[in-house]
Amino acid sequence: MRLKILIISILLISCDALTVQKVIVKDKLTKQPVEKANVTIESYEFETDSIGFVHMQQITGDLSERKIIVTKAGYRHFNLIIDHNDDFIIYKQKEDATSDWQVGENSFAVLKDTLVVYLEKEIN
Repeated sequence: MRLKILIISILLISCDALTVQKVIVKDKLTKQPVEKANVTIESYEFETDSIGFVHMQQITGDLSERKIIVTKAGYRHFNLIIDHNDDFIIYKQKEDATSDWQVGENSFAVLKDTLVVYLEKEIN
C-alpha cells in the first residue's frame, strides 16, 4: 500500500512544472512600450505594465509547447507558438485567412530569456 501511495505521489509531483515566460510588448513603429496589452499564455491571462512587461511564473503541467496571443485595441493581433524540443526552441508563426493570425515582418525578437513583441497598428 505504501508503495502505491509513493508511486502515485511521484506521478502527481512530476506532472507539475515551473513555467516561466517573460514578454515585452512594443509599438512596431515607435518602439515605445505598449501599456495594458492583453497577453494570453495558454490559459493564463496577463496585462502589460507601464513598460510593456509581463512576467509569467506559474506552476503548470508540461507547457513544452505554448501559444502566446497579444491583443490591444487599435493593433493587429499577435500569435506565436513556442515549442521547446530537446535542446531547441522553435518559434512558429503563421498567417491564416480564416482566423485573426496576423504575420508581419520582424514582429518579434528574442533577447536573452525575453520575448519582445512588436505590435503593428491596424490600418483603417
